[in-house]
Amino acid sequence: MNRVEPFGMLVASRAVSMFRAENIDVPFRALNYESTDGCSYAAHVGFFKTFGLKFGKDVGEAFGSSDYIPIKSCPISELHDEVETHGGRVGDHIITQSRSLAKVLARSETGPLYEMLAYCIREILRNIVEHSKALSYEFCAQYWPSKHKVEVAILDRGIGVKNTLTAHPKLRALKSHREALNWSLLPGISGKTYEGIHIDPSNPFQNSGFGLFLTSQLCRRHGTFLIGSYDAALGLRKKETHPFTFGFSGTAVRLVLRTNELPQDVEGLLREIIREGDELASQLPEAIKGANSASKLLRGEYSSGTDA
Repeated sequence: MNRVEPFGMLVASRAVSMFRAENIDVPFRALNYESTDGCSYAAHVGFFKTFGLKFGKDVGEAFGSSDYIPIKSCPISELHDEVETHGGRVGDHIITQSRSLAKVLARSETGPLYEMLAYCIREILRNIVEHSKALSYEFCAQYWPSKHKVEVAILDRGIGVKNTLTAHPKLRALKSHREALNWSLLPGISGKTYEGIHIDPSNPFQNSGFGLFLTSQLCRRHGTFLIGSYDAALGLRKKETHPFTFGFSGTAVRLVLRTNELPQDVEGLLREIIREGDELASQLPEAIKGANSASKLLRGEYSSGTDA
């Protein structure tokens, strides 16, 4: 506990919480948390309260700062309430939420760090809302200026990647969660949109199977990307992919960006990755071909197919 980070806190707190829920007759107690220096930060951001230990702040109680966003539990119903109250589409409100979170960490509404954070957070949240069938998601983030590092952690207790992708007629035979993760990071692969599904040209938020591919590519080139679902996880950095065993009912994502490695032209980088993705998707019988969507736009605005 001398050094705690967002992803570790979210996954560990959820694991303890799930164990307690599934073993209500097992006695539970915690040791050393009050006397260990490293626990003070974890307590401040809500780590202990997430699994029922009466120590530190409640989830969402801490205000956060320009260096961190404390653990937040975000009901997905609130996004639908926003639509009911203010109109628009769920995707529009996800864009607004993502920009707000990115602004806190980047300390700005412009620049490469803000643009990459806003894009990556937006696409992960869209995946949760569109695919997971979860009731809520949890979020936590930290910026270490002296280390030139930003970490964002997001998890949900939904149906997981494998159960999402097997809705695709050509992916129903997926045998493992690891196989499903491999497919999920390919361009044009979606459990929502595939050959035979009507593509609505007026709806930029219709899933195109590109959001996770583009996010993982942005992060692996300028940081790291990790996705875990049930018993499998994949970690990506540069050209390396590391599979390992996981244990989580739902899906957990860790985004890390190295702030001293970010390109000045984020939009140009995104276009480059899209070109590579379109080429790869054209070779995959399971992929959507030539999909045009908000995932392919850096800022999310959609007008006549161009980025505003």
